Amino acid sequence: MSEDKGRNFVEPLQAMKKQESSCQSFSLQSNHSKNDGGPVDLEAIENGQETRTTLMVKNVPCKYQTNEIRSDFEKNHKNRFNKLKAPMDKQGSASEKTCRGYCFVNFRHPLYVYDFVMDKKDYRWPKYSSDKTIEIRFAVDQ
Repeated sequence: MSEDKGRNFVEPLQAMKKQESSCQSFSLQSNHSKNDGGPVDLEAIENGQETRTTLMVKNVPCKYQTNEIRSDFEKNHKNRFNKLKAPMDKQGSASEKTCRGYCFVNFRHPLYVYDFVMDKKDYRWPKYSSDKTIEIRFAVDQ
């Protein structure tokens, strides 16, 4: 979000250094349902009960390239995530590769997950006249 709405980010910024070295890993499998770690519980994040930081973002239009997804996410969340992976179909040349319709993003702190989910609630991808609505779930660490 462009406004932090009074949220205190001192603690997340201090915790970033600890999480940097122990970044969650995730697997890129062709059957992305195996990577679905369940719904994001915003209340659990607020209460500090949920500490996962890796998300699976579904309903990404196939025409999107990784750099376009990154640019979209960085508009309101720059420097809040440290990994972005968008599996691409291997058919065609490098310029013709298409997104498989999902991506993985790892945030530096759970409160950044909260802000991202709130920002992208009912979000529709702006490029390529897509009417897909974003779906965000936790990713399974493997």
